[in-house]
Amino acid sequence: KNPMLLNGYKFDLRIYVLVTSVNPLEVFIYKEGFGRFSTQPYTLDPTDKANKYIHLTNVSINKYNLRNYDCDAQDRIYGGSKVSLATLRKTFTEDLAIDWDGQIWTQIRQVCLKALVAAQNDIQFNPCCFDLYGFDVIIDEDMKCWLLEINSSPSFACDTLLDDMIKQRLAEMGTQEKATRFMHPLLPNQYIMQGSILSVHVIDARELRGPSSRRLANGFVRLSIEGQSAKTQTV
Repeated sequence: KNPMLLNGYKFDLRIYVLVTSVNPLEVFIYKEGFGRFSTQPYTLDPTDKANKYIHLTNVSINKYNLRNYDCDAQDRIYGGSKVSLATLRKTFTEDLAIDWDGQIWTQIRQVCLKALVAAQNDIQFNPCCFDLYGFDVIIDEDMKCWLLEINSSPSFACDTLLDDMIKQRLAEMGTQEKATRFMHPLLPNQYIMQGSILSVHVIDARELRGPSSRRLANGFVRLSIEGQSAKTQTV
């Protein structure tokens, strides 16, 4: 009942998470993604409770109501009812004076990783493949992030220019990341789940060049588990 609104519209976030190993758990979160908006202003009026264009943010639904969406015509063509996470971050930081990295993105990383830890024993393990998940996260008016659902087969349909820019780059990175992992493991074997304390490692591909290694694709943040102490390390 109390989602955060932007310009009066409900929105959520589509976060892409790459799982390259289940046991030990090895996870990467894509730094880009989408902010997905409803196409009619939010209201709790009981007469509008069945209006899917108010209460749902699914692109597959709202693309049929874009003509009534109050946005710039060029923006409508460029992204439909979606914006990039980079655009959303800029809005939070510059227009709302909200610390996106410290207040929002940190929560999102924790939500994604904790969900995978909770389901780790139920995920079929195959060392010869990887999975790409679509995590849908919503922010409430108190700046708390909530997991809505996890999509095991997120859509890679490209209906807009923004889809082309973000999804194509994601597909290329995912393939390169998997190859890099098998050729040059980035973390030693002790990064196995030994407890519930979380550790997030941000890896910059520029620091991983070597004579016998390929570059890790830019755009991913590595999420991993450590045993007894929680810390964030930028490599």
